[in-house]
Amino acid sequence: EMYAEGEEVALVNVGGRVYRKARLKVRDRPSQGYSEDAEEDLDEPACVPAAKPAASVVEWPLDPIFYKFLIGKRGATKTRIERETGTTITIPKPGASKQAVVVKGASKEAVASACTRMELLVDSAARTMPYTHFLSIPLTQPSVQAACNGFGKQLVAEFSRAKGFDPSILVPEQQLHLTLIMLKLYTPALLQKAKEIMNKCSAKIYDILGTRTLVVRVEGLEIMNDDPKSVDVLYIKVADVNGGHRLADLCDFLSGVFAEAGLTPPEERNIKLHATLINTKYRRQAGIDPQTTDRTPVDASGILAKYSSLSFGECRLPGIELSERGAYSESGFWKAAHAIKFP
Repeated sequence: EMYAEGEEVALVNVGGRVYRKARLKVRDRPSQGYSEDAEEDLDEPACVPAAKPAASVVEWPLDPIFYKFLIGKRGATKTRIERETGTTITIPKPGASKQAVVVKGASKEAVASACTRMELLVDSAARTMPYTHFLSIPLTQPSVQAACNGFGKQLVAEFSRAKGFDPSILVPEQQLHLTLIMLKLYTPALLQKAKEIMNKCSAKIYDILGTRTLVVRVEGLEIMNDDPKSVDVLYIKVADVNGGHRLADLCDFLSGVFAEAGLTPPEERNIKLHATLINTKYRRQAGIDPQTTDRTPVDASGILAKYSSLSFGECRLPGIELSERGAYSESGFWKAAHAIKFP
């Protein structure tokens, strides 16, 4: 067969008869997105015949941190979704300016099915990712910190032989705080979003507090579980002085705002205000990784029997901080990515 220069049709002689044959047009194989095992796919054809346009196309904006969960080992997850839904999924390569997964299919139903499966994968992955930040209220009152420091020394002296007790499980007095919300801000965009939410809440926070100093009573010991002989977390209770409810109202407001913004799941909206005094996850033992998930509980029955109603005094709350886990300031408290001061 022969093609004239610039021609798209060839003349082909078959059995003495001449036929016109169109030139076969091919295009580069469409990108299938980044795959950690892309080098193992080099035996696939470099080009395929041009396909008909998809009847339905959806662009799904997604942070690159989730791409690997959609791709799977050697691209198996992505391939399975494509095969079972009859769609084509294109995942951007690392560094791409446009961060959106493109799903193409012959029908809206097929594309919707693929998107639903990917959303479930992303949701599951997000739940397994570690917390990076938390909203906290530092307990910086010197008298309260001194009382906690003295109580810690007393516990070491009195309960060093209690099962599971070790000085390393005591929270340092400079790290005493109230935890309001745990957050997973694993990208700069999510961190910026949290900061913007805090800024927008500033005026409402002042309204809730009534432009008055917020003082709480730090008093009484409680545990997170029901068995005082097997405790991982022992904490000090806090409450507004004179029976007020401004602190509780403030927490309810913030948990609602962050939940509505999609930064916390709805089931985490209920906040249990407390200042942790003992936490067994901080236990340090020779040859044992302090970050291990295995925890040795402490028998706190003796501590609760003797000190359950102990008072540490009153504390003026300075403000709310967006604390970064694993990063500390010169004071020993967690480094603040953002902060709002109270009246």
